Amino acid sequence: MDPVITRTAIKEFLTTLGVSTPIHVHDAELRSRVKNITSRWDNEATLCPYIIAGITLAETAYSHVRNFETKVTIAVFNALIISMDEPHIYESMGAEDFPRRLCQLSANDTSGHLRTLKGLLDDMWDQFLPYTACAIMADTLRYVNGTFLEMNARSDAMNLRSRLFVEYQRDLASMPETFVLFIWEKDRFPDVTIYVQAIPEAMTFFKYTNDVLSFYKEELNGDVDNYIHGRAHVSEKSVPDTLQDVAYEAVAAAQRVREILGKGAARDAWEQFVQGFVNFHTCSPRYRLREILDGE
Repeated sequence: MDPVITRTAIKEFLTTLGVSTPIHVHDAELRSRVKNITSRWDNEATLCPYIIAGITLAETAYSHVRNFETKVTIAVFNALIISMDEPHIYESMGAEDFPRRLCQLSANDTSGHLRTLKGLLDDMWDQFLPYTACAIMADTLRYVNGTFLEMNARSDAMNLRSRLFVEYQRDLASMPETFVLFIWEKDRFPDVTIYVQAIPEAMTFFKYTNDVLSFYKEELNGDVDNYIHGRAHVSEKSVPDTLQDVAYEAVAAAQRVREILGKGAARDAWEQFVQGFVNFHTCSPRYRLREILDGE
């Protein structure tokens, strides 16, 4: 796909979404606390890029979270989940066996990283409402299983035949529910009914925004094994048209979340998440979006 078309589509997406690209500010206290945790990991140096990504996501998308312990939990959890997307790290952790060990109550016998993950899942009940903590637990197990599926039944976009499978695989591989539920911490939002109806639309925004803002670097890397190429193939539409469709659906989902939440603190938290999630992508070198934004 022509890089010019990709650049134009992404810039139009950001303009339509109505977000700015502020300077990313590091949280020194958060970084120090996370460092104290990850310094005990055997291969901290190998995981450093993922640790930084986890911290950056907490600093941007979840900058509005006021409980410091909750923000630390989010940052470390993000780091572990992002790192597991790499096949060699997933395999070295023994992540495939994690759900079984969790059911057998023997997860503490796993690698250091999975012990940390198990501890973080335990902590979710302290940081979030019971419904939210249970959803995060279930979503984590789906993610582990979905990553296993991607690595062992990987098929390029041209072999896909089902739109529903494309969506199914996308959901498994992205943990959208978890990253959305992190928006509303227990201390400030003790009533899940305030935001629960917005969760499906928020998940759509999360997935599709990530797809759109990841697309530029994937195209530069020649990576066609992604959601947009897969959806284009099974829908029998061009890749540029599909990119525009996904961008439009992300913006529409964000607006529907606003309408569902109405006015108030839950809506304010959503707006801060939208701004921060976009900022995470624009400030992270891996996405190369500064090449598109020209220093904006």
